[in-house]
Amino acid sequence: MRLFALLIVLTIFLDPVNTKAATITNFGGQIVGMITCTCNVIPSWVLYVRDVRYQAPLPLVYYTGVTILHKMYQPRPAVNSLGNYVPGAGICLIYSGNSCFTLPSIGYMFNLGTSMSIGK
Repeated sequence: MRLFALLIVLTIFLDPVNTKAATITNFGGQIVGMITCTCNVIPSWVLYVRDVRYQAPLPLVYYTGVTILHKMYQPRPAVNSLGNYVPGAGICLIYSGNSCFTLPSIGYMFNLGTSMSIGK
């Protein structure tokens, strides 16, 4: 089931027939928040990264098994992070009452590297 869901996500985001290349944007900063996407088929979270360029939280979707996670393997609040994301892609669905709604995000994380401990 997970493999099937992963193939669907990869087909949507990495369509080989589409001639447009996906734009990848870099980010870096401290993870300041995290929300679980309870309705997504693939376990995923929206991580809020306080980007050093904008000094504002960037809502980015982290997909387990799709996002390439590098050392120190800690996608959690209070650690520093560095990576890149695909703008405009990435969906986080959250259960509310008897249906699911979409949590806004600016893209999904393609690569994510984290620090070993809490950054100051």
